[in-house]
Amino acid sequence: MAAVTLKGVSKMFGTNAVVQDVNLEIPDKEFVVMVGPSGCGKTTTLRMIAGLEDVTEGEIYIGNRLVNDIPPKDRDIAMVFQNYALYPHMTVYANMAFALKRRNVPPAATDQRVRAAAGLLGVEDFLDRTPKALSGGQRQRVAVGRAIVREPEVFLMDEPLSNLDAKLRVQMRAELSKLHNRLQATMIFVTHDQTEAMTMGDRIVVMKDGRVQQIGTPLDIYKNPDNMFVAGFIGSPAMNFCNAVLEQSAERVFVRGEGFRLPLPPSWPGHAKLGAWINREVVLGLRPEDIDDADLHPEYAAECCLDATIDVVEMMGNEVFLNGSIGEQELVARVESETSARDGAPHRLAFNLRKAHLFDPVTSAAIR
Repeated sequence: MAAVTLKGVSKMFGTNAVVQDVNLEIPDKEFVVMVGPSGCGKTTTLRMIAGLEDVTEGEIYIGNRLVNDIPPKDRDIAMVFQNYALYPHMTVYANMAFALKRRNVPPAATDQRVRAAAGLLGVEDFLDRTPKALSGGQRQRVAVGRAIVREPEVFLMDEPLSNLDAKLRVQMRAELSKLHNRLQATMIFVTHDQTEAMTMGDRIVVMKDGRVQQIGTPLDIYKNPDNMFVAGFIGSPAMNFCNAVLEQSAERVFVRGEGFRLPLPPSWPGHAKLGAWINREVVLGLRPEDIDDADLHPEYAAECCLDATIDVVEMMGNEVFLNGSIGEQELVARVESETSARDGAPHRLAFNLRKAHLFDPVTSAAIR
């Protein structure tokens, strides 16, 4: 296996910059997930690594080799596509063996590698079937198996789970993570699904408008987003945002907005650096899971609780999403299933400001 390095990589389609100045180092054996909305440049970046798109500017290295001018077949990568890309007239065995035959790998070695990959992925009983006789999950396993038998330096996966139903996606996420642990391979996985990114990646690369917004571990990006886009994109339901002003009174800092005034505790990270923001506008961000049902949490001080109008109660089984508002400010709270909140009725919510995020309303950068 090998490391992958991108240095100042950009891609232009005519005058349109779809990828801009991407710098990324992926160590050997790491599982990296590139995530972002449609059109953010993540798939184009993956295709440049694969050699399917030319690099307009910058350098791409696989291992110690500069691969900008090396054709895809000589880069020693294997790619798994969203639509499986299986040959419909071939059996599962023939699909998995095809690349090895093209490379003139001896039949005995080909058979050993195909059967080993099939056993690893649980498709050994389907080797004589054609793709149309398989379920979506089985076809995806075959597509992954076709990549495994090549024993490449790098695996590239372009939204390979998008065509699966919700249950199969959860199952395949776990299987791909286990597969990475077994193979100890370098894997780059592209998705627009932040849940896939959070559950699978050793590190996440968040992209927007062709630019990298943040690189880090799932937990670091979740807890310490660099800007409002990352904060709102990672996490489900999305983070609540509201415009506010920081105020100071008797050595305490308060976040005041329309219909609320909440204290920022001294234990808040970065509290000592807030002096420059007193009496200035900020954006307050608070994740739904950091808004509690005040009736179920009497430990909150009264000044941390507010009455909200609950519009919709979404029962999720082990938890409840409360969609409501305080004044004109809409919000979502994620509370315990024991809540007594009801549609159309007021309910008191408690706000954990220790977990609050503050952002610059002009640059959208995090205030820390």
